[in-house]
Amino acid sequence: MSVVIPALNAASTLDRTLDSVRAQTHPDIEIILVDDGSTDDTFGHAETHAKADPRVRIIRQANAGVAAARNRGIAEASSDWFAALDADDLWHPETVTRFLAAADAALRQPVMVYTWSRRIDADDRLLADLGRPDYAGDVLTRLLTVNFIRNASATMMDRATVQRIGGYDEGFQKAGAQGAEDIDLYLRLARIGPVVVAPGYHVGYRETRGTMSRDADRMRNSVDMALEKLEREDPSLPPKLLQLARANYDLYAAGLSLSAGFPGGFARYTGRALRKALLSSTAHLAAFGLYTLFARLKSSPGPVFETLDPMARGAFPVFERYMPVQEWFMRLAARPPELDKT
Repeated sequence: MSVVIPALNAASTLDRTLDSVRAQTHPDIEIILVDDGSTDDTFGHAETHAKADPRVRIIRQANAGVAAARNRGIAEASSDWFAALDADDLWHPETVTRFLAAADAALRQPVMVYTWSRRIDADDRLLADLGRPDYAGDVLTRLLTVNFIRNASATMMDRATVQRIGGYDEGFQKAGAQGAEDIDLYLRLARIGPVVVAPGYHVGYRETRGTMSRDADRMRNSVDMALEKLEREDPSLPPKLLQLARANYDLYAAGLSLSAGFPGGFARYTGRALRKALLSSTAHLAAFGLYTLFARLKSSPGPVFETLDPMARGAFPVFERYMPVQEWFMRLAARPPELDKT
């Protein structure tokens, strides 16, 4: 399996990310790090790992954006499967093993395997679980309604299929709307083949004030670009379903604004979401989103990878009280409603 790691000025986190990949229990992997024009000591940190581990290969290029960096890594990869891992996230030692096992157990060859994540801070401390979705097969409408994959480090994809559909769209960078390159690719994959889940918390997804996803306006514009692109490519999608998706991403942007300390952005995006939800008769989405925003304020420090048991919650005494309700809302919001196409 090939692991593609795009890195831009990632010196502060790269060692921990590479340590987590090099510690995989499945040893037959190649690790391709694409240094996307870093101006800090990203290359020096990567070089230390490459000298210690022949599986690590470094590619340096002028800054071209995360999509171009991932595409470069995919082009250089040699395995049938690849996974993109951000240079500030962490993997459980059995992540690759569980990815491959889920693909092997599938009745039909999947185009993508996803797993579950836990949100962590700059010091690797656990903040919250990010849900336990188990959607599989044809997941397009569910994925469109709620991005249950959550982040760019939680998937393994069929490399030939990804290359056939054009890889990550570099047009987001050129339009100044970076941020939704991953969900754009996931939606395109979900249109053409089955998706399966590898249950268990295998990803530590780092959220800090400096990450791209904290820029709520840019992220929201990027998502709109992805949804408009999907509309053009698949005009059969019900307009109300797309309205529901846009309302949900307004709530996501509200959450980013709240976490980043911008109450004005929180109020603006929450108001937009409520208007869309009411217009599309999906008031349950508003309840789900507001509940999720509340739950984000609840931290639960503890081990990031306490257990692989997908049902265990012993390490999360605070957040566990809110998880069942959040998951109920998530399933309700993600359930394809009876929508007409008018």
